[in-house]
Amino acid sequence: MGSVLDFVECPRCKFEEAMLDCFYKTGEEYLFCERCGFTHKTELVRNKNGDIIFDKDKRVKFTEKTENPTGAFAIQMKGAIATTVGNYSIKKQFLDDLKKQFSKIKSATYTERSNGIWYQVDFIKKTRKKHPNSRGVMFGKK
Repeated sequence: MGSVLDFVECPRCKFEEAMLDCFYKTGEEYLFCERCGFTHKTELVRNKNGDIIFDKDKRVKFTEKTENPTGAFAIQMKGAIATTVGNYSIKKQFLDDLKKQFSKIKSATYTERSNGIWYQVDFIKKTRKKHPNSRGVMFGKK
């Protein structure tokens, strides 16, 4: 199944490069902000067999879900090619889970907000820096 990726402004924290993944054959959409962890999903309603459910007018039915967590994370395990991204709601629980896996982690960053400013924290290097409003990856920004 194909999709189109785009960068849009996060409706929650105004980060300019939240990722919007649109599946053009199904109409499903997934929005994820790497700064605040905001997530919005628009998905087809399916039965337990995975078949699409239609309404009485034979139109597909969609469900929407929004998450407003505490922050976002990116973790790469040792020996892995891919990086896992997601969000967390309880910082202490999230950090406790990371500590349990410390020996298996190659890199791990997470975001946190303090006094209205978003920061990116490197779990391995123990550094903290202000998270930018834009990475400059679109349209030649620097």
